[in-house]
Amino acid sequence: MIPVEHLEWIAKDPKGYLNRNYKIEMRIKAKYDRIEHLHNICNTTTQTLKPVVVYTGPSKKLENCICEAIDLESEIRRDIVELEQIQRETAEAINTLLDDTILKTLLEMRWLSGKRMEEIAIDMNYAFRWVQRLHAKALRQMQRNAAARQE
Repeated sequence: MIPVEHLEWIAKDPKGYLNRNYKIEMRIKAKYDRIEHLHNICNTTTQTLKPVVVYTGPSKKLENCICEAIDLESEIRRDIVELEQIQRETAEAINTLLDDTILKTLLEMRWLSGKRMEEIAIDMNYAFRWVQRLHAKALRQMQRNAAARQE
């Protein structure tokens, strides 16, 4: 059962609703990139011994990088759980609001698998322009059916 708030959202902006997957995937990717950057910092951190008049103690640079990476990994796990929920909701909306299997497949490929229209055209053996038209048709049907279910 699609929540009323989601139906309202789809009726107003189906593309915005479907785009939630992409946005959270980009957040996760950005965090992975930050972790990789932190790992690079950790790997390049070397301690060189120099004669020092006053010993201030070891640097906490490595420790701070590791702690930040662990925190980011925890955030990523939470984001992945959120992404899985959003994907379930998106799949349910697509399957509930569309009857045509081709339109369902196209939207799943685009919004759940993240494929570009060119890739979808090749996979479905359709012309690129036809895929664009089918995509627009699917969005209109979703929007219309969501609006009808609200009433």
